[in-house]
Amino acid sequence: MRKLLYASRPFRRVAGAGAIGAALIVDRGNGSCRLEHPQRRARSLSFAAPARHVPVCETTALRSLHPELAPIETGMLTSEDGKHQLYYEVSGNPNGKPALFLHGGPGDGSSSKHRRLFDPAVYRIVVFDQRGAGKSLPPGSLDANSTSMLVHDCEQLRRHLNVDRWALVVGGSWGSTLALAYAQAQPHMVQSMVLYSIFLPSRKSIDWLYAPGGASLYYPDDYDRFLSHLPEAERKEPLQAYHRR
Repeated sequence: MRKLLYASRPFRRVAGAGAIGAALIVDRGNGSCRLEHPQRRARSLSFAAPARHVPVCETTALRSLHPELAPIETGMLTSEDGKHQLYYEVSGNPNGKPALFLHGGPGDGSSSKHRRLFDPAVYRIVVFDQRGAGKSLPPGSLDANSTSMLVHDCEQLRRHLNVDRWALVVGGSWGSTLALAYAQAQPHMVQSMVLYSIFLPSRKSIDWLYAPGGASLYYPDDYDRFLSHLPEAERKEPLQAYHRR
């Protein structure tokens, strides 16, 4: 069911929308950076950089992934409640700063691209598939699968790999939610965080994405495909209807 939701959800294309025609303006004199868009006000960011005007086409190298690399260790970790087998992999520098990546979804699983977000010369990169996702077993299982249990899995994995504390935790979309939950539960085990495509799963946010009258207004064709798998009588509350299946 979660794979179906992911394949149908219209908001996947929203990230980065409207960036065309924007320009990155950096000024070393005052240590500021701003993103300008023809139809939007500039917003300020603060970091030191050399003064120059950088068109969007020239910034792609800054956003590119690191080269392909293979894991130096893979394994299956049995969750402490015995309900799940969690696939994990380690890559990069075995003596580097420990970094944990948390994938989105929930249920999307990790990919080889995720380890390429990190500099392999600097970081000991840890990626794992959360309960029911990716190569973890049993696949797609919702049994004993909650946010608090996933937080506990992050901590169990840290201990299993003999990591004193994470130098960096990175999460996007649902992964940003889980990263925040983990950092709140184990604040002394997280030194720094990078979060992107931040999603805070309030009822209002979830309804905007999946209930009529939110994202459906912007992507009606995608939303129609999302509903097409349900009988007409169940389409007013699609998440509840999919969950029953």
